[in-house]
Amino acid sequence: AGFAVMLLVTVVYAVTMTVQYQLRAQAESRAVAISDFLRDTLATANPNQIGPDAKVVDVLNVMAERVRSEFEDQPEIRAPLEQTIGRTFKGLGLYEPGEHHLREALRLFRELAGDRSTDVASILDDLCQLLGAAGKYDGAETSCRESLDIRRNIFGASHPEVAGSLLALTELLVRMRQFTDRDLSEPTQLAQEAVAILRRTGAATPSDTA
Repeated sequence: AGFAVMLLVTVVYAVTMTVQYQLRAQAESRAVAISDFLRDTLATANPNQIGPDAKVVDVLNVMAERVRSEFEDQPEIRAPLEQTIGRTFKGLGLYEPGEHHLREALRLFRELAGDRSTDVASILDDLCQLLGAAGKYDGAETSCRESLDIRRNIFGASHPEVAGSLLALTELLVRMRQFTDRDLSEPTQLAQEAVAILRRTGAATPSDTA
């Protein structure tokens, strides 16, 4: 239970940082809602509330249920919370619930800002990584390529965010080569493009990308 509470505190911190960034324009009122929610969630994580043998997944499930019920009509708050919960499940190797929460975050962000926003690209990148780790390569590749396309459209061809998407797609295609007859020409080209962007923008030194 102690470990679960410690992990939840880490999740809480990540959620707070994400929400502060994404909701800057309306920070005050929503920050109060987030603060109250996180305080109450930490109280719920007390072993006296959910039992001394509670696991991390138990705490996450409690948090997820409260997010659904308390922010049903506030997608601008619920979306980043769903994303962070999904990422946490992914980090624990629990891909099915992780995918569920990431797809819910994707749906909410699309409702808020359309299909081609930076938030949508971020979620698609998360899905690329999760689906690749779960062996769902077709879905992973689709998510990777869509994220890359959105970031190129928003940032232009030479931006560190674009380089990140290129490297994610490169990693996935190399992994997929173990199970398909694809050659390495495309991932090689993508990796070279990413390195060139990082060097041009100063996001990496030559020694980092040698």
